[in-house]
Amino acid sequence: MEEDKKEETLFTVRGKGGFRGENTDLKITAELFGKKLKLDLGAGDIADIPLIRIITVRFVDYTVELETATGCLVLKMLGTVYDGFMKAFLSSWHDEIASHLLMSERMKASFSPIRLDFRREDGRSIGAEGEIRLYSSALVLIPEAGRLERISLGEIENCVLNDHKYEIGLQGGSALSISKLGRQTDLFGKKLEELLAGLSERSRDFIKGIFPGIDALELRNAVKLIREGRLVFSEEICSVSPALRDAIEAYIGSSNTGPYIGALSNIVSGDRGIGFKKGLMGDLSGDYLWLFLPIPKERTGTEADYVLLETVSQEKGRAAYLFRDIRENGQNGLRGFMTELNRAMNKVDFRREPVYMEEDDLRKPGNEEYLYAYLHIDELKMLRRAFAGRLIHGKGDHAEILRGLIAKG
Repeated sequence: MEEDKKEETLFTVRGKGGFRGENTDLKITAELFGKKLKLDLGAGDIADIPLIRIITVRFVDYTVELETATGCLVLKMLGTVYDGFMKAFLSSWHDEIASHLLMSERMKASFSPIRLDFRREDGRSIGAEGEIRLYSSALVLIPEAGRLERISLGEIENCVLNDHKYEIGLQGGSALSISKLGRQTDLFGKKLEELLAGLSERSRDFIKGIFPGIDALELRNAVKLIREGRLVFSEEICSVSPALRDAIEAYIGSSNTGPYIGALSNIVSGDRGIGFKKGLMGDLSGDYLWLFLPIPKERTGTEADYVLLETVSQEKGRAAYLFRDIRENGQNGLRGFMTELNRAMNKVDFRREPVYMEEDDLRKPGNEEYLYAYLHIDELKMLRRAFAGRLIHGKGDHAEILRGLIAKG
């Protein structure tokens, strides 16, 4: 009760409702706070629902349906305050989810209300009014009544302003359209340009850190290709600068991770994926090179392909993470799987703890952020299903441990 007194009530509605599967015609009072919805269903039946626990929201025919992992709350017959409640609830819900998206950065700018049209190459799409938030390494799309979508800036291939609409092409064929910005049109373009310039500067610093003597023209082309959070393949780097590819290989070989990667030469086969991440990466800080190492089923005698995620570091005691290709269509083979893994890892800011933690551990005190990410980020669910084990550096024969994990399936 003391907590309720301290926290401001943002909106109060009265009508009918209840939990689906029970009586949904109860007289009900719902109070919206910044982080929760407090329900009074009569006869002393009071419940607090944290907003972060609400997975899906539906507003249909003046009825509100709030889906959680354990049930669905129905609110109806709210009268003339329906529209006001919908707006206040969605604003609070989106703010709470955005604060738990495992973003280690502060928001740089926000634009709303605008029109968002987003299409992934896999067919998923968003078409709604909403908001877009800009961070140092990502865009976050917030449709009015849908799930948030996080897009790494490294995925952006091009951006064109056409008839007051920004058309943004993304790696892999996805497309984002942002319109109805009104007087914010020029400002949005300026802010996005600043973020992309910062992205290029970070890439330039990273590349020159590995290969200080790189030719200026090759550096320019490499910066366009190698971006924070973006997956590129070794042969793509070679097409821009063979010397840079060789410098990266030398950097990997001289790292503490090098011997572990070398021990897998009889298992790993094919063009490996490469990328870098600035800032937090699980329990790592600073700039880190990461590798996706392809393990085709022909090399293991199993029915599935695998990919091993290695982090190149001069620090000891790190681990590699094994993923099994669980896709039904297997589109684009191991390259396609590595691309999907990369996108999914970007969604969780390359944190590995929520990928390998047992579900019971996700629900323990102190791990709430990972639990909320699990509830709201579909790509994290995919990573957890595909996860096949960890290989801790320095604990046994790396190749034998890897073969053992693959044998378990």
